[in-house]
Amino acid sequence: MADQKDFVLPTETPKTGTEQPSGVTQGETHGMMTSKEILLGSGIVIVGALLFFFMSRWFSDYLVKKHKSPTAARRAGWALFFFLTFTTALLVFGFLGGLWGNLLFIIPVGVFAVITLVIFIASAFSSR
Repeated sequence: MADQKDFVLPTETPKTGTEQPSGVTQGETHGMMTSKEILLGSGIVIVGALLFFFMSRWFSDYLVKKHKSPTAARRAGWALFFFLTFTTALLVFGFLGGLWGNLLFIIPVGVFAVITLVIFIASAFSSR
């Protein structure tokens, strides 16, 4: 009973309105992307896609010169283009928007990247 005499309730400090809720820091979006990040990421992917288009055309011509069939060379070129574009989108939006934990983004883009990589390898290194 002697312990209860010295017990004092803590006083509550007045709130000023500028305080953030606990666990949330200012500017943190929790996996949501701002319009600025979407525009920046889209621009990077589009510039990359243009570069990858010319790289895929060059690679197709290279395969034809190495005596591959034009159909297989074209297929390998387009597969290379889509693989590089999907991988760029995965990396850019993963880093910019923090979408690494968003499985609805990671799984489809990752699956398409792996499928196009397999098509690219099968087309580029086929014996025909």
